Amino acid sequence: VVTGGSMIVFVSTPDILLGGEQQDGWIQTAWSRNFGQTEFTRVIPDSHYVVSATLSPDESMLAFAGSETDYWEMAYCNLFVYRFADQSIQKLTNYQDDDGFRLGACDGVKNIAWTPDGGSILFDMYDDPDSSGENATAHLEIVDSDGSSPSRILMQEEGWAFTAPQVAPTNDSFILSCSISGQIFEICTAPMGLDANQTFQGTTYYGELASAHVGHKFLPTFSADASRIIFTHQSLDDQGELQQSFVIIDRFSAEVLEETAAYAGSETLGQATYAATEFTLIPRYSDGYEYNEYGQVVISSGSDDRYYGGSGYGTNSYYHEIIPAANSMTDPWGNSAYSFSVTS
Repeated sequence: VVTGGSMIVFVSTPDILLGGEQQDGWIQTAWSRNFGQTEFTRVIPDSHYVVSATLSPDESMLAFAGSETDYWEMAYCNLFVYRFADQSIQKLTNYQDDDGFRLGACDGVKNIAWTPDGGSILFDMYDDPDSSGENATAHLEIVDSDGSSPSRILMQEEGWAFTAPQVAPTNDSFILSCSISGQIFEICTAPMGLDANQTFQGTTYYGELASAHVGHKFLPTFSADASRIIFTHQSLDDQGELQQSFVIIDRFSAEVLEETAAYAGSETLGQATYAATEFTLIPRYSDGYEYNEYGQVVISSGSDDRYYGGSGYGTNSYYHEIIPAANSMTDPWGNSAYSFSVTS
């Protein structure tokens, strides 16, 4: 979803969106749609098959995993960057595999994550050399988004699987789904900027979360202020039936803050993404203030003085407000219905 929430970019096949049998109906690609409209716009031309796609932070580029359409049957995927300004496509990896086996859509690059400055892209690599899957390898890599240098391995360990990385908005760490081969996927976090061996050693595994919420944990995503993580949880109920939910945890303590039992009657849940940007305004002077686990000022209870100083924290006034990503909202007919602003 773009900043302000006016448009979404997603992956689908033409036959599903446009209806009926399409000549290129099997070519999965990236599309965009403005909310409130029925028309769909193809973003990536049919020269490329698209598995996953993610907008850059400044929304000037779209990184996508896929392959040239002519090589789709070769069953391997690479990382590409599409630039909206000149509609050019640049290939950032050169993974080649002629074994013909694949897990899902293709082997190679699967999931993509941008760094907050848009300078680098994280991605997971998967190689299944045979149909058994016993000799499969999986690791994470990082590459400059302009292709100025080759990619380097960010995380790799024998017998482990790493998938679906996401970089914190603070750019100090990243999260991912991790698993010892054949075991349950859990949530792991690791610091940015290390080599493969150091990164694995610095990985944090949320053990208490694993014991309290048994089951696979997939597709983690940070909140806009990097204080929370939301992921898709798969587990079995008392009758042995598969159930899925979204779970929100504190990034640092892994405390479960909220869990949805179901969503709109869905049997299968994909990835949840925070769509709004949160701004926390903190005092200019930090001396004498108490902060909670989210970095917010703890305001003492009492009179209205808490908004205007004089509540034991000195005479400096301070505010804490949550502002939507868009500073205005419209009703279904396009009229300006609400507006928001920070006055101090």
